[in-house]
Amino acid sequence: MTVKDDLDFDKRNNFRFEGGQKTPYGRLNYRVITKAGGAYGFYDNGESGEDIQVGITGKSVEVVGTKIKKSNTHTEDPLVPAKWVVAKNGDIVFDAKQGNIVLKGHNILIEANGIRKDGDGDVLIKANKGIRVTGPDIRIDGTNVRIMAQKEFTIVGKIYGEVLAGTLVLASGSDFGSSSLMNKITTLAKNFLLGQ
Repeated sequence: MTVKDDLDFDKRNNFRFEGGQKTPYGRLNYRVITKAGGAYGFYDNGESGEDIQVGITGKSVEVVGTKIKKSNTHTEDPLVPAKWVVAKNGDIVFDAKQGNIVLKGHNILIEANGIRKDGDGDVLIKANKGIRVTGPDIRIDGTNVRIMAQKEFTIVGKIYGEVLAGTLVLASGSDFGSSSLMNKITTLAKNFLLGQ
C-alpha cells in the first residue's frame, strides 16, 4: 500500500472529510472542515497519544446539564458535575487574547492541593493594574500573614478597629536605617524569654 492509498478525502458541498495527511499538529487521523473555515480534527502525535484540535471563526457555545437536579444550599453541598474537565497530566490554560475571563456561579471554590514538601500548592494572582476584593465579610486566615506595600498603605475601620498580637512592634520611617528598630525587637525578645 502506498502513502497515497492511506489518505482519506471526501469532499461535499458544505464540508469535507480528511485523514492520513501529515500536518503541523501530527499525522491526521480524522478531520472535518466546513466551507466557512471551521475545523474539528484528531491528530496522532506518537508517544503523546492522540490530540484534538478545534478551530472556529465565530463563537463556541456549549449548553449542558439542563435536566440535572442540583441543590444550592451550602458550599458543602456535594458536587454534581454538568461539565467536568480532567487533566491527568499537564496544565489547563484559559487565554483570552483580547477579552475577559469571567467565572460565575452560586459559589466559586479555588483549591491548590499540591504537595507542600514538593513546593506545590500555591495560589498566585497577578494584576498589571489593581486587585479588588469586595464582600460583606472578608477573612484571611493563615499561619503566617504578611502585607507589604512598596509605597503606602491604609487600614480604615469606619466604626470600629482592633489590632491584637502577643507581641506587637510598630515602627515609623525614621526607625529604618537606624538601630532603634532592632533594639526594640531585641528588647522585646529578651523580655519575652525572661518571662518564660
